[in-house]
Amino acid sequence: KLTKLSDYTVAVVTFSGFLNQITISTNKTLLENWIVERDLKITGPAKAAGYNPPFTLPFLRRNEVFIPIERP
Repeated sequence: KLTKLSDYTVAVVTFSGFLNQITISTNKTLLENWIVERDLKITGPAKAAGYNPPFTLPFLRRNEVFIPIERP
C-alpha cells in the first residue's frame, strides 16, 4: 500500500548488517541522542526499514532507522 505524505521531515541513521531488534534498538538510541543534542523535537515513533533481499551479504545490506521530527 502506498500513501502520499506531505510535510514529513525525518532524521535518519543508515547502517549495514542484520536488521533485528538489537540493531534497531541500538541505532534508535543513537539517533534519539543526535536529535536531542540538536534541540530538535520528535513528532512520532521510530520506524525501521531494510532494503535488500535476505540473500544479500550482511556487510552489503542497507538498513535505516528514521524518526519524524519537527522541521527546524
